[in-house]
Amino acid sequence: MRELFQSLPEIGSAGNPHTCTARITLAVTPVMRKSPYAGMIFNGLGRPLNLDGVSATLPASMGGYKTPIMDEALLRDPSAEDWIREYHGRLRRGEIEGAAGPAPERLRRISTVESALSLIHISEPTRQAEISYAVFCLKKKNTTQIPLNKA
Repeated sequence: MRELFQSLPEIGSAGNPHTCTARITLAVTPVMRKSPYAGMIFNGLGRPLNLDGVSATLPASMGGYKTPIMDEALLRDPSAEDWIREYHGRLRRGEIEGAAGPAPERLRRISTVESALSLIHISEPTRQAEISYAVFCLKKKNTTQIPLNKA
């Protein structure tokens, strides 16, 4: 995922507009899983993406609070602290409890451009049918109709 996102123009630029304005807030009662990328440590249905792993299949219905979350600081600097893993670990060890409030500003939702490329980039051979269907839906959704000039 990291390589894919780093190949795109910077978030907020003309080539990669930041289209999702849904806030990211911490869950008061997080649903914990072994992986920080599987449970629900944030409100809404958007899960954090593992920049150094394979992305889970992105749902066609995502948008707003369902849009996946990424750590911009970790994307730009792989040696930076992995805030999501650290926060998840502290919750699992019982060092902290879930608390309502905004997530750090370094976390953001992925853009439409990033999500479209993520769908195409998924390379698990066991999911070829789903990938083909997702790419088909993406192409169908992005068709542009050109008006015919009738003179």
